[in-house]
Amino acid sequence: MRERIGLRLRASESIVVRAATDIYAAYIQSNQVDDSNRKERIQESVRDAIEIAKLAESRIRSDEELV
Repeated sequence: MRERIGLRLRASESIVVRAATDIYAAYIQSNQVDDSNRKERIQESVRDAIEIAKLAESRIRSDEELV
């Protein structure tokens, strides 16, 4: 039986995870993932998603920031 893992991600974390999975899926679709580099590609995907999120945060004002 597999171990169950419980996660409680905040909304912003969930958004970054979603972006990272989209990036990782693109690696898979373009045949850039195999057993030898799977973990590296996942790390790259997360790193890229965080970089995108940070850039977006620095360039976009949310409604709450306008008050």
